[in-house]
Amino acid sequence: MKRTRGLLDHTIFRNKIMSISALKSELKIEKNSSLIRLLMQYLLTLFEEIDYSIDQDEYVDIFRVLSYIKPKTEEDFKIVEEFVKKMREVVNQKKEIAANDKDLLGLLNFFDEKLGSFLIETRFEMTETANKLPFNVDPKKLRTIICDYIFRYKDYGHLKLLISLYPNACNIKANGETIVIKVLKEYFVKIDDREFLSKIIILFISNINYEISDEERQKIGALCEKYSSLLGVRDLIFIKEILTTLGIKEEFDAKEKLNLLKVRYGLQDVIFDNVRLSHEHFPVNMTDRIALTIDCHDTLIRDDAFSIERKPDGTFELGLYITDVSSILQGSPLDIYAFQHFASIYTKDNWIPMIPDPFVRNFSLNKGLRRVIAYTFRFAPDLTLIDCEIAPAMIRVRENLTYSESIEILENPNELYEILKNALELSEAIGDSLGTIDRYHRIKEIVRELGASEEDIPEKYQDTPSTRIIATFSIFLNNYLATTFDRAGLPFIYCVSDIESANNIQSQLLKYKRDKAICDMLRSLQALHKTSSFSSVNTGHKGLGLDAYTKATSPARLYPSLMIQRMIIDLFVNKISFEEYSRKYSGVDAYARQFTALQERNNRFTSEYNKLCRTFSIDRK
Repeated sequence: MKRTRGLLDHTIFRNKIMSISALKSELKIEKNSSLIRLLMQYLLTLFEEIDYSIDQDEYVDIFRVLSYIKPKTEEDFKIVEEFVKKMREVVNQKKEIAANDKDLLGLLNFFDEKLGSFLIETRFEMTETANKLPFNVDPKKLRTIICDYIFRYKDYGHLKLLISLYPNACNIKANGETIVIKVLKEYFVKIDDREFLSKIIILFISNINYEISDEERQKIGALCEKYSSLLGVRDLIFIKEILTTLGIKEEFDAKEKLNLLKVRYGLQDVIFDNVRLSHEHFPVNMTDRIALTIDCHDTLIRDDAFSIERKPDGTFELGLYITDVSSILQGSPLDIYAFQHFASIYTKDNWIPMIPDPFVRNFSLNKGLRRVIAYTFRFAPDLTLIDCEIAPAMIRVRENLTYSESIEILENPNELYEILKNALELSEAIGDSLGTIDRYHRIKEIVRELGASEEDIPEKYQDTPSTRIIATFSIFLNNYLATTFDRAGLPFIYCVSDIESANNIQSQLLKYKRDKAICDMLRSLQALHKTSSFSSVNTGHKGLGLDAYTKATSPARLYPSLMIQRMIIDLFVNKISFEEYSRKYSGVDAYARQFTALQERNNRFTSEYNKLCRTFSIDRK
């Protein structure tokens, strides 16, 4: 291999041969499989020998070599798959050694993700076009891709998107068996994979295009009966859901089924007795300011308000007010409940609050006196930011406006017109400085609705002056706080998104630019794939086009916001030292990972809950 490696180094990196045919000619190799095996062995050797803590640029060469690997047959693909598995094992070994080196660990995680994506992209490249599906992908090839996502790569995210693009694919068969039966068999025998496999089963059977024959019902019923005695409580609940969803056994009614779904996801209700809420800091009196809220007409919790005043010297004073939830003691039963629920969940006709009623409604910024954390921003006459003050405050909310009422005031002025006019002017200036922002949120909602018509898009995501005011002020505050903590180098919870690297789509669009079917599919995956997550390391939010972003504006509805508010109070109200703050929040990285996992769990629950409710057409209130 030493001589071969020298030849490959010389041929690929010095002569910079760019085509497969030229490479075969230089190496005197005719068979495609022989070239693939040689290149994969070469890459495996590089993976084993490179010290990435020193040679972090080597990955450029490694992934350049991968571009030569073009399997044309299943035999070729199996060779690639075998070596990629070995490479990922080497990377995982190096990750264990580099556990305390964040930069190196990040690079190795990137390698690991790239290798997994390479297998998927390679399978895409082997796909040929036909004329039967949305992007003219051959159904047989699509079946192979879907089976790979399930049984080889365990890639739920892209599988879910493919099923949304090809809904009839939920009925495909492999070796005479439906995918649901194949996955169910795996579910019963592979205990460690049950969480992933249960998501796949629900994805298929809850699809409105899923068709089940009497024969399949009998097979599923027999499988469940055979293995049910070996299952624990949580798995039994899941199996009962399958049996009732498919109409195999009616063991309980629809409402009980929905309650069991909440139990399976750890979102069941808890009754609290004798809970006392109290604040530890004294608020500044800001009741002279005219504070307003703007929300949907049916909003359940108002957790942010604003005021704005143009001073005689032409400067602007913008007050952004976030409900003060610091009376929830960290580590208390109520705090633990909020953490476990992670966020308020909104379904079509129902609401599962992060903090149970009646406590959560105590924090809503309805008309009247309300405790808040106040952020007072001052802007010069040219609307550049001068400074910001942060303090706990008591405000008087003068009006709870809806988006439509705000638009009406802007079109037909009353006593609040000047405030809304100034707010719109300032928000437009802030929006220009931040870049395009509200389009992102509108697209995210369309993704959630998966195909909703324009009139079905919720009011807060429509493009109107009042929605732009609220969206801009919220994004501005979240960007300001994230930037402040990032520059100070203090532990913090960021909301990050990296669309291109997360999906590995952009480079593939270049690869497949001559194949319209594949390019259309890849663009759809890129547009729909959800990428936002929580992190203790700021890598920016590419979806919003911001260098730093967080979610600090919903502490009564989102646990990361609640935690961030505690950080802000400690630093700006209690004024603890940087050293004490850093010690107190040293475990923020573990929290960020938990938050991302809980966010994904809530998304899965919401999807299942809505589908079940549509199936049973019941009153969920």
